[in-house]
Amino acid sequence: MTEKLKSNQKRESVKKNRINDVFKWTMSPGGRSWYLDLLDSAIESVNVPPGFEQFKFSCRFGERGVNEIILSDYVDTSTVTRMSIHAAVLVDLSHLGMNAVWSRNGLYRLIGNRGQIWKSLTLSESCNFQSNRDGKRMAITPALYELAYHPQTLQFIQFYVDTPHMYPSGRYNPTNGSILTAGPLHPKSVKHLHKSATEYISIMEENSTKITFPMCPRVEIVCLTTDISDALTATDFINLDKLMALMNKESLLIPISEKGNGDFQLYFSQALKEVCLCLCGELKTLYEMNSGLGGYFPSWKSFQIECARELFFFLW
Repeated sequence: MTEKLKSNQKRESVKKNRINDVFKWTMSPGGRSWYLDLLDSAIESVNVPPGFEQFKFSCRFGERGVNEIILSDYVDTSTVTRMSIHAAVLVDLSHLGMNAVWSRNGLYRLIGNRGQIWKSLTLSESCNFQSNRDGKRMAITPALYELAYHPQTLQFIQFYVDTPHMYPSGRYNPTNGSILTAGPLHPKSVKHLHKSATEYISIMEENSTKITFPMCPRVEIVCLTTDISDALTATDFINLDKLMALMNKESLLIPISEKGNGDFQLYFSQALKEVCLCLCGELKTLYEMNSGLGGYFPSWKSFQIECARELFFFLW
């Protein structure tokens, strides 16, 4: 594959990706057919040892939309043996002027002692939940299994609020680290720490600016199925009638009015955004004024702000 790419170095997609590392490539829509044709050609040129069989794994992920996916647009469906489907739905209360979060008390009645549960928007009454991913049977009640049209195919389920949550790469608490480690580190380590801190602050600022109304609870499931259909939609896999019935039976949602009452008209999403941006500004000032200098107050304060931001955007 690398040799075939070297003969196409004038292409824009080749210029923007590493030729010697084809494990992960980012392709523009116009270049996908060319790249897949090249991949087919590379595979066909390989001599397969006796007893082995070629398989192609095709993934389509991260392209959210309400329209159906036509599988035959991407692959010959007669060659597909099974599919892992990632489907999701939003519970949108914006027509009522409401945000909403999942209720910790409501979900507790539907889950077992495995899986991961944590606060949503730092509110102790609310939560996000992920089922266990340890290879064992999920610790959830039959009511949650039945949210999938084919419960026996359900592999994973999660409930969370659809708020911004981009993840910084690199070190944990880099801003605090760049302040706290005043002197003993190698200059290269200091340089990398400062780079991580700058990226961290930038990503947290971007998360903050993306807080908008409405904040919607989201249900996501992963199903593994051998029933191959050409047209795929989220509602083929998530049973909306069962979800509505469950929300009517259990206290699963906590509605939060977007607009406050009384003379002081406070918009919930705007208030959260301002608080988060204020924390970002304070963290940025601490970093710019104290990086590499140490000190009890700036070290401890920066650590507190980082923890608060990460807890808000459920990065833990």
